[in-house]
Amino acid sequence: MAPRSLTDYLYLSVGGTLSNAGVSGQAFRYGPQISNVLELEVVTGKGEIVICSKHQHADLFYSVLGGLGQFAIITKAKIRLHHVPPKVKWVRAYYSDFSAFTKDQEMLISQGRENSFDYIEGSVLVKGKDVNSWKMESHTLEDVNSNVTIESDAPVLYCLELTKAYFERESNLIGKKLNSLLERLHYLPSEVSIIDASYLGFLDRVHDKERDLRKSGLWYTLHPWLNLFISKSRIIEFDAWVFKQKLSGGINGPMLVYPLNRNKSALVAPRNIKDNASLEMSLATILSCKTTQHIMMNHMISNVKCKIAKSLMVDIQEILDKPYSSECL
Repeated sequence: MAPRSLTDYLYLSVGGTLSNAGVSGQAFRYGPQISNVLELEVVTGKGEIVICSKHQHADLFYSVLGGLGQFAIITKAKIRLHHVPPKVKWVRAYYSDFSAFTKDQEMLISQGRENSFDYIEGSVLVKGKDVNSWKMESHTLEDVNSNVTIESDAPVLYCLELTKAYFERESNLIGKKLNSLLERLHYLPSEVSIIDASYLGFLDRVHDKERDLRKSGLWYTLHPWLNLFISKSRIIEFDAWVFKQKLSGGINGPMLVYPLNRNKSALVAPRNIKDNASLEMSLATILSCKTTQHIMMNHMISNVKCKIAKSLMVDIQEILDKPYSSECL
């Protein structure tokens, strides 16, 4: 048994995660973690311990979920679980065309369980100076070596990360099922890696990277996350302005890009705040689309580079503030 929706990094507090929504490559099917909570124990600003749910103290329950700790502190949570197979086929496919990349993502999240993957996420990869030096290192288990060398003249590449979970009794069929799913995708010819891993090993893949960062001392530098939800109608423009121009030199950290189904996403603003007109307008624009793209950037910086990070935030805000048509395709 495991939670239906988990974040990419497992070493977080439950209360902290639920105060920030908890979004990952499983959210397209199950919603973020806050959509899978049945009951909370919280401590209010008055020091009172309160049990709340959608049936009991519902206003408090919905305010606390994704509420950034503004309404109460979460101390316990009862969440939905599901049965999970012990193994996964772990796929990384690479694209040079952003439109093909996002269309494949959106197609996959629109399919039923049998016709899609269990985990769908994407990332942006910035090219080095040498056009023949695409060396993509998969976050693999220690006993697996699956580096992929990609030949491409594109300034930016995109990686689609997918998993299909299966039981041992399905070992003879999973390869055929996987090939059937991959045939519908439009990644670069021959540029795909497929790894066998345990379900837990895949979920814990970021911890290996954390160990490496701790050894080098980089884990202890500032590495703030920037999370954005961009409507489907604006994601191509965002790629052209941000990924291909503003961030063409990279950010010294991962940039994740993946779609969410609107009807699966209890989006992440306190529900009882009525007086923040700009927030409501922003969310209304996002929710007018059937799908949104979740952008997550982890920027590893030193204190000297804080001004650069602030400048990046200003640049992105200017892009998002540009006049545009909110009609969703």
